[in-house]
Amino acid sequence: MEYSKRIHLLTHKGKKIYYFDFSGLRADEHPWIMDLAFELAIKQEEKTLRYISNVANTRLNIESKNKAKAFYAKLAGLGFQIKAATIGLTAWQRLIVSTIDRKMFFSNDLEKAKEYLVNEDSPNVAG
Repeated sequence: MEYSKRIHLLTHKGKKIYYFDFSGLRADEHPWIMDLAFELAIKQEEKTLRYISNVANTRLNIESKNKAKAFYAKLAGLGFQIKAATIGLTAWQRLIVSTIDRKMFFSNDLEKAKEYLVNEDSPNVAG
């Protein structure tokens, strides 16, 4: 599968937001998108990374959770501020994702997620 097609750059109110589409993937496929996302993030000039993860109809596991934590740590170590939102979660998935970071914004509405990420008062999940 061509995972790079699952990463899109959105603009909302003049701010760049990455959209990572994990929907319909197996948990063992998540690290491929996270690796691509990391490569894109470190190439951008702005040190605030805003992103939305769509995890509808997918599975999460410990490896996904650990990879996400490592992703945050690496970017924070490079001086990035990270603002994140997750859409498409079931109640069980929300519980798992909230263990990664309690500052994560959850919604099933893409527009609400974008609005949250461009709000200057929204907390960072890392950095």
